[in-house]
Amino acid sequence: MKILVTGATGFIGKRLTKSLARAGNEIYCLVRKQSLEKAEEMFRGEKNIQFVTGDLTNNDILDQVSGAEVITNSIEAVVHLAATYDLSVSQTEAYVSNVVGTQNLLFLLQRMKKLQMFHYMSTYTVSGVHDGEFLEEDLDPGKPFLDSYSQTKMQAELLVRNTRLPTVALRIYRPGIVIGDSVTGEMDKIDGPYYFFRFFDQLSKYTRHIPLNVLPVSYHPSATMPMVPVNVLVQWMSEMINKPTHHMTRTYHLVPEEKIFVGTLMEDTAKYFGLNLRVQRIPMFGVMRKVFPLLKIPAEIESYILNPTRYSTANMKKDYPQLKCPLIADYLPAIMSRAKELVR
Repeated sequence: MKILVTGATGFIGKRLTKSLARAGNEIYCLVRKQSLEKAEEMFRGEKNIQFVTGDLTNNDILDQVSGAEVITNSIEAVVHLAATYDLSVSQTEAYVSNVVGTQNLLFLLQRMKKLQMFHYMSTYTVSGVHDGEFLEEDLDPGKPFLDSYSQTKMQAELLVRNTRLPTVALRIYRPGIVIGDSVTGEMDKIDGPYYFFRFFDQLSKYTRHIPLNVLPVSYHPSATMPMVPVNVLVQWMSEMINKPTHHMTRTYHLVPEEKIFVGTLMEDTAKYFGLNLRVQRIPMFGVMRKVFPLLKIPAEIESYILNPTRYSTANMKKDYPQLKCPLIADYLPAIMSRAKELVR
């Protein structure tokens, strides 16, 4: 299958692109001119991977007529991964990248003569603040959102769902918190729970002299951290892209079945930094938003640890019951081993 991939050089994208190419698909990576050299180096030695230069934030995405010709006449599937992911990103920057970029790509899709499948990477946080179970088919623009990233990804998903592509099957993926490789622990940057890992690393230097047994944190008792190792996510998506179901529209929450509670995760990971802490929940909502920046943790993370939403995986269980996420106890040592190197 001939597949166009956006965001191919990202943390998830570079792994998924290689996986799809090694499965025998012919991959066309959409990259900006200034990123072409980096992309060529990243995929050097890989077969079945070609590059097309362009910019999703431009109305005319593609730079060259020759590239446009190949894309509009040959592409059978599109995998849209490109987005700005940053919890503290401004509303304007997030909107241009996530919403306008997706809108421009949808216009291009309408010109593709052989297109059969559109795979869109969303996020589990399109749920916004939702008390209870959030189904794969749910999407409510009226809810309050955790940050600009989540809100603009919801807006982009809404565009995708409402675009008329009557002969094109649509897949929407809502991954949880993507962390390092479950085997090697490899991770590209400090993000999500890694902010707390960095904090624990710094805290361990002080507790050598000043004992600390209790860590007060304001979080919801039902809040979870739906973490998915990047290699597991890539395996899932590769399977779904290469072996799609018969549905014309289908959404999947790519989150673990295991409930990883915020307090438990903090206590378990603190131990890797030599800290034997009991996390004490304090019902002072709003206080962590002021405290976190002092600890070099984005203030927006407070919304995540106060969010009680549960995410249904009914579609995943029905369509791909063989795809399972390992238990955190099995991969946490690998994650933490590399995390300790990353945060120092």
